[in-house]
Amino acid sequence: MSIKRRILFYTFVIIFLILAPLISLYSIGYRLNGKFKIWQLTGKLTIISKPDGAMVYINGKPQRKLINKFFLKKEYLTTPVKIDNLLPGKYNLKLKKNGYITWQKKINIKSGINTVIKNVQLFKNSLPLLLKSGKYSHISFLNNKKIIISNSNKIDILNIENNQIKTLAKTNSIVSRHILSNAYPLLTEKINDYSLSANNQYIIIFSKKNNYIIKLTNFSKFKKLTAFKKRNFCWDLVKNNIFYYKKDNKIYQLSINNNFLITSRQIKIKNNNAQIINFLAKNNNLYIIVKKKNNLKLIQYDISLPQIKQKKAIELPFCNSYQLILYNKDSENNLINIYNPSYQMLNLIDLNRIFFPPIRKTINNIKYFKWIDKNNMLYNNDYEIWIYNLKNNNQILITRDSNIIEKSILYPLKNYIIYNTKNSLKIIELVDNEEKRNIEKLCKFDKIYSPLLSNDGKKIYFLGSIGKEDGLYELNIK
Repeated sequence: MSIKRRILFYTFVIIFLILAPLISLYSIGYRLNGKFKIWQLTGKLTIISKPDGAMVYINGKPQRKLINKFFLKKEYLTTPVKIDNLLPGKYNLKLKKNGYITWQKKINIKSGINTVIKNVQLFKNSLPLLLKSGKYSHISFLNNKKIIISNSNKIDILNIENNQIKTLAKTNSIVSRHILSNAYPLLTEKINDYSLSANNQYIIIFSKKNNYIIKLTNFSKFKKLTAFKKRNFCWDLVKNNIFYYKKDNKIYQLSINNNFLITSRQIKIKNNNAQIINFLAKNNNLYIIVKKKNNLKLIQYDISLPQIKQKKAIELPFCNSYQLILYNKDSENNLINIYNPSYQMLNLIDLNRIFFPPIRKTINNIKYFKWIDKNNMLYNNDYEIWIYNLKNNNQILITRDSNIIEKSILYPLKNYIIYNTKNSLKIIELVDNEEKRNIEKLCKFDKIYSPLLSNDGKKIYFLGSIGKEDGLYELNIK
């Protein structure tokens, strides 16, 4: 073998010995980290979004397949997608799709691990649509197709499918009996508020001198009731046709039959001259908070029989000046929720406890709350949103905001929370073990209040104003 051939042979051998381990490392996912001048095992990134078809940007650069980079093709990666051979470290990830709000987040890629970003919901970048102009103070769902909006002069029902309005009650000194083929009560005084029964079959309207009850399946069926204030009233949380009110420190039960006839009976309890502060009815149980001198008690009565029977009674922490609110309509855990709005304090009462104190948990600094399920409660104060887990007895901070938070709503899939400040609607994702949760601004107004989310999570309805245009708005987000 000539010297030239030997040199060529040994050169190829040396090149092979150098490249073989490099190629082997490359084939199993190792890459050279130019920053640290070392070889590192790469990681993978899998992204799934709804809807799919979102372009993927990493550190501001749109991602392409290796073969497209080689041939300079402008064919970019879109979700769902799996990206291989990413060096370990932190990256800025963005998902962009026409007509949708850009989703972005900092992610951490680890060696040898496939980081999965799933359940990413892209929300539409749309403008709110004015459904009904006017200054309204209250809003609530009647069902999936209808919304109740009200002010001091009238109560309207809006069909959100065809945008038709029906007037339920109106303040008017001129007697006009029909509107849109439906009779409705004419009030000579301002409307203060209203309350819906358990399955929204009945509504009670509160005014200064008189109250009215209307059957919502037939607007022509309405009756004038004895005047009582909303704070002295409650619907039965189970029985749709029964409600209660307090007058002269006595509690009355009113029942509505199929012919819209209302019968009344006094719930005769022995309160020993104690003042009735608040009460709640659920099926055959009546819960009453009474005050005598410097003592507060929560008493449970069985009202299924003519002879009222006291079942349980517990002492409550006393406070000189505050209103206790009994509340457990949305909870499936049978806890009695006693809220103190003056001190923004919530007591969770378990009357079935025998060997432990009945006050199961006290949560302070709480402004708005709603049970998500029997174990989890979503709540917020002015600047924070929390989730309390009853089973584990722990509280998880979701986010803080520099603006005052008015209300928080759980998204139907339980992976996002929508909340509003005075002039904006925002949405935050719920992902476990994240250093920072992704927050997106859905819209900004001069004023936003009382947002409602449709059951399918596609639309948000809210009362708001922009410029000089007040009214009910609809925001399509999905």
